Amino acid sequence: MDQKAQNTILYTVLISQFTMPFMFSGIAVTLRIMGREMNASGVALSLVEIVFLGTSGALMLPFGKLADMTNKQAVYKTGLLATAITTLILGLVQSIDVFIFFRFIQGLTFALVVSTNMAIITETMPKQQLGKSMGLSIGAVYAGLSVGPFVAGIVTEYVGWRWIYYI
Repeated sequence: MDQKAQNTILYTVLISQFTMPFMFSGIAVTLRIMGREMNASGVALSLVEIVFLGTSGALMLPFGKLADMTNKQAVYKTGLLATAITTLILGLVQSIDVFIFFRFIQGLTFALVVSTNMAIITETMPKQQLGKSMGLSIGAVYAGLSVGPFVAGIVTEYVGWRWIYYI
């Protein structure tokens, strides 16, 4: 595999590694405004976060096993496409109950992506770049956690909470 293909794979993985923690930490900032707009209870708003994280966590191992038994790249690409579609739908939803359902689906699709990220890096990167690539991947996770609330707050303030899902 040539260097350009390896870099493309690495950058794609880094973006997906950034996105899940961003979607978890950044969404917390939007809950108050979302709750007001959808007339949601505190319990429903807490489910927005819990359903996403719980679903992702519960399905990572089974999806990792599925990817090992089939095709990691196909599982990853399916997860990316499904995540993009689900995330856009979330920006359009008007009901908190439907929103929670699609957060469940989003957690499922993120599990497809996250369960294959490190395996794809391990298979595609040369041994001399593997440590650096894994470090960048882990750094992307913490960057998503760190900047999520800040970026989501700015986006919510200036263009609205739904834009977190459109972006």
